[in-house]
Amino acid sequence: MSEPSTKRRRLSPNQRQQEILDATYQLVLAAGISNLTMEKIAMEAGASKALLYSYFPNISGLLQQLYKRELGKLQAQQREVMESPHSFEDMVKQTASINRVNQNKRQLHKRWFRLNIEK
Repeated sequence: MSEPSTKRRRLSPNQRQQEILDATYQLVLAAGISNLTMEKIAMEAGASKALLYSYFPNISGLLQQLYKRELGKLQAQQREVMESPHSFEDMVKQTASINRVNQNKRQLHKRWFRLNIEK
């Protein structure tokens, strides 16, 4: 986990939301979601809990947005390979490579599903 910044920065709403999602992603990968709190996310993002709640209604909503973002990234990478002019073998190799690189990211998805199943 990174050291939270003590200096306040002016960011656009989209940049701030991405920064919060990035902090959440790092915490989930490091420790899972069972002990994840808005307070820990705020600290990691260098923001206040009130600011987090202005972007996300609750931790479940935040995790849903994170899941959508990460799934969208993976789909975009795979779509790019499929749309590029490659031989079938190269397409399979590149898709397999994407899957290996994103193996840790898939763990995030599994943890997210477990969170929602436990409800």
